[in-house]
Amino acid sequence: DGEPVKVFDRTANLANNQIINYRCDPTEKWLVLIGIAPGSPEEDIYDGCMDL
Repeated sequence: DGEPVKVFDRTANLANNQIINYRCDPTEKWLVLIGIAPGSPEEDIYDGCMDL
C-alpha cells in the first residue's frame, strides 16, 4: 500500500477512450486496460478496446 505506480502507457488505440475497467492476474505480471469510445455517428454503437 502506498502511492500509485505507473505500470504502462496507454497506447494510441485507447487515446480517445473512456477507461471503464482494468484487471491484473494474481501475480501482477499481466494487466489489461479496457476502454470504450463512440462508434460511427450513423450507428448507435460503441467501440471497445483493450491493452494487455
